[in-house]
Amino acid sequence: MDYKNFFATRNISYYARLDYIALLALCGTLAYEHRADIDWLMFFIAIAWQDAIGYYPAALVYYLQPGNAPRRIPVGFYYLYNLIHGVLLNLAVVLVWMRLANGWQWEMLAIPIHLCIDRGVFGLSYKSRKISFVPVEHELHAEFRKRMEHAGNW
Repeated sequence: MDYKNFFATRNISYYARLDYIALLALCGTLAYEHRADIDWLMFFIAIAWQDAIGYYPAALVYYLQPGNAPRRIPVGFYYLYNLIHGVLLNLAVVLVWMRLANGWQWEMLAIPIHLCIDRGVFGLSYKSRKISFVPVEHELHAEFRKRMEHAGNW
């Protein structure tokens, strides 16, 4: 929320999600307007690579664990997810792609579309190794949320 309070209230989270939904609408509109120019196989690859590398391997390790005990995965999966789903790496991917393709291609919109779907539609952001890889409310967060919601305004 700010540099002194490293949390987001429900409303602040919704505002951030709304920003990404607005960017998604812009990128989606551009993709729709240029749909005849898009190689849809390349678009699909560009939208899917982030989860294929940064999410699905970790999710497999997470979900294949037996029992109902808290599931833990190696910390490297958290770092990999955050790297792959970060704006900086994805900007670098687009710039390298532009260099190799000798300019802009409309399929490149798939990369920000993926990030905007994750952050805007699903409310996902970077993963903290202090909480579950797959969204499960932490008991401390549940307690904090209840207290914060009933505390009134500052």
